[in-house]
Amino acid sequence: MVSVNRAELHSILLRHIQAKFDTIGGGGRLFTGKKLVSISEVSKESAKMTFQDGTTAIADLVIAADGIRSAVRRQFSADEPVYGNKIIYRGLIPFSSLPNPWPLNSHAAMWIAIGAHFLMYPISADKTINVIACKDKQLTDIGADLSSERWFATCDRSELEGDFAEFTDPLVQEVMRLMPREISKWRLNDRRPIESWVFMGGKVVLLGDAAHPMVPHQSAGAGQAVEDGYILAKALGWFLLLKGDASGEQSTEPEISKEKLAKENNALERWITLYQNVRMPRAARTQESSRKAGELFELIEPEMEGLSYEERLPSLREQALENTKWIWTEDIDAAWEKALSEMV
Repeated sequence: MVSVNRAELHSILLRHIQAKFDTIGGGGRLFTGKKLVSISEVSKESAKMTFQDGTTAIADLVIAADGIRSAVRRQFSADEPVYGNKIIYRGLIPFSSLPNPWPLNSHAAMWIAIGAHFLMYPISADKTINVIACKDKQLTDIGADLSSERWFATCDRSELEGDFAEFTDPLVQEVMRLMPREISKWRLNDRRPIESWVFMGGKVVLLGDAAHPMVPHQSAGAGQAVEDGYILAKALGWFLLLKGDASGEQSTEPEISKEKLAKENNALERWITLYQNVRMPRAARTQESSRKAGELFELIEPEMEGLSYEERLPSLREQALENTKWIWTEDIDAAWEKALSEMV
């Protein structure tokens, strides 16, 4: 497994986007800092986006990957983000600052208590250690700096040290001392699944956190967004192929006949809905599994109530492995091919 810093992943994706724009000869432009105000239907084939700066844009398809606070989702769904009864502290440590020799077999490690867990792992090609400390807290206990509008704040490291004073392992205490004096603090929110990610007759579709935001306890949120993009690209590849705007190289699924699919209505909505049908069940399951992982890692699952710390431990490893295994091993290509074959 490779751990990638989010900013570095963004840079990699940006390079590929810019290279793609160069390949298609100026057929694409990237704008940043845009804030969407609304989307309206222009015709059966297009939608108009209106931005806060007064500019507008018209598109055949709007892919809304605008995060858990999605302005697009807000236009079509009244649901609100839900507080997950946890906050996390985060900080980065240069790998070279860690004690040497390191006393554990791995630099990826987790310490667990009832109602809290402390996690560290390498990122950036092992140049940096990412530290995440998660604490169970009711809404009334998280402080005014983490409100329903403001989910992120900075705080002094002493606040983390106070919340994790029960973690008496000298290594945990040393790692906390190595963290920057000013660290970040986050309120963990997600949203419940909604009935549809597809709107305006297939002209608007949600992707990533806009569709299925999840708490980070299985480190699966970014991966699920990548899977969304992968399946959506397959769906759009077929749509363009049958429309005559793409080469056959974009559609390589076995035993699927272009001629059979072409007999059906090749409306964009049909293919966008296929993307939703493939991705929605797996994303919803990952959302729920991530919530449960947070309870498991802090030994506060409902069935553990009344048990001592030692009595809660035996099921932890087994459940943690089982909860993660299907995320890593499930074949999303097989799910796509099955859904595609059922369209014929």
